[in-house]
Amino acid sequence: MRFSLQRLRSAFVPPVIILLVLILSSILVSFGILCYTLTSHLRGDLLWFENQYVEFEFPKNLFAYPPLEYVNSTYGSIFNALFFDYNSSLVIGLTIQDETATRTYFQVYNLTDVRSAIFMEINITYQEILKECISRGYNATFSYLENGTMDVSSQHYKADYSIYIIKIDYLQDSTLMSNSRKYIYISYMNMQRLVQITLAVNEEYYNESRQIFDSFLTSMRVKT
Repeated sequence: MRFSLQRLRSAFVPPVIILLVLILSSILVSFGILCYTLTSHLRGDLLWFENQYVEFEFPKNLFAYPPLEYVNSTYGSIFNALFFDYNSSLVIGLTIQDETATRTYFQVYNLTDVRSAIFMEINITYQEILKECISRGYNATFSYLENGTMDVSSQHYKADYSIYIIKIDYLQDSTLMSNSRKYIYISYMNMQRLVQITLAVNEEYYNESRQIFDSFLTSMRVKT
């Protein structure tokens, strides 16, 4: 029995060592590629991102989900990017829909223009938050703060926007507490493609987060 165990160990140890070496090598190579990519796109305190849809810069201290592209031969292509900061609960989202996806989006939701799309998306956001709050015994209230148009991106597109706030009231240790989050929803058309940009952040961090957001908007360029 002892002889058999020794033979089993001698048979299995080398493959395990090889596997560990391969895993370690893969991690080191991946880390090296990541470091090179970040370093090659580093501009001071900013990182530069560019693909076939868009280019923009963002602070290197923001965490970025890997950008995603959804491609469907019938419904079109949609590009998504998402950034957030744990400390301030800041979230910046970017969605670009190609001509086919934009046309499908407007038809499915029976939308007439960019403004109607903004109001629809805002209502969906609030209803989802309200539903979650009710399930926990909380209350959520909604208020529009500002609606209008603004210049966005280095291409100076005129975009529609809305700024609004959602306040959540809840009980903590029999004490009434509240948390307010400010949102900005911006949308415009670029060569028949719908561009949607959002900011969500706790109200106390709004001013500093707005500076980051405005810098993002200024540097952004949707490719034609």
